[in-house]
Amino acid sequence: MSSDFWAAVSSLATLVGAVVVSIAAVLAYLQLREMATARSLEAFSRVIDGLTTEEMSKARRYILSNNLPPPDEITPAMYDQMHKLWVAFDNVGIMVAFKMIPERVVLEMFHSTIIRCWQKLEPYILHERRKRKTTYQVYFEDLYHRSIRYRDMHHPEEAKG
Repeated sequence: MSSDFWAAVSSLATLVGAVVVSIAAVLAYLQLREMATARSLEAFSRVIDGLTTEEMSKARRYILSNNLPPPDEITPAMYDQMHKLWVAFDNVGIMVAFKMIPERVVLEMFHSTIIRCWQKLEPYILHERRKRKTTYQVYFEDLYHRSIRYRDMHHPEEAKG
């Protein structure tokens, strides 16, 4: 057998190896993408579970249905209800900002609640920022602005009402 034959066999083996490595790389990429999707769904499921608990529903109803006093006059019980709500939405805002959960799904499900809660809690959050001298609850605020943009783009009839 000539050296040309062995050169051809070697070239063919290299080609087959390259094809196998390429296929393995594509399959690895698809598997990683699937794992990322599964993690995203798991995180989203936790968000939904966290925002829809009875405790969160009670806090939301309390905040949205009551006329709240000025920030320096709230009771510890009122603060507790507010704190539960704004911390939960700030956590959701962090996950949306860092693309850990799908923004569009979160906003489709919760944009109106996020908007109403921020509008009701804003004076108290700003009071906390001044008191703490920090950028307290910036992800909740960002989530509010994202919700406004989403509502105006996808549900403009809600902005009129």
